[in-house]
Amino acid sequence: MAAKDNYDTAAALVKCHHESRGGVRGLVESVTTSMPPYFQSPAPGSPGVEKTTTFAMPIIDLSLPRTAIVTLVGDAARTCGIFYVINHGVDAGAAVSAVRAFHKLPLASRSPL
Repeated sequence: MAAKDNYDTAAALVKCHHESRGGVRGLVESVTTSMPPYFQSPAPGSPGVEKTTTFAMPIIDLSLPRTAIVTLVGDAARTCGIFYVINHGVDAGAAVSAVRAFHKLPLASRSPL
């Protein structure tokens, strides 16, 4: 029964964090002094932890012909749901600046829902 209680507690904490819509910034602004358990992964080899396999993220090269890109994106979306895009032409510094500016906005501005 203890495992179910632990699961219910963790699920309630995750639900509360999600509903706060504060994200990482909300966590940081809460001045927490430790990482909440639902963000922690057990150490490999811990009891009850299954051995994991290596994951290779698909890479989508936007310098390829359009038909190849469409095929690669479709395959990546169907098989693992995530992919890494290269040769996209977006300046990394500008992207990081935009992300930082977004996270400096008040929570109400970032979460219109």
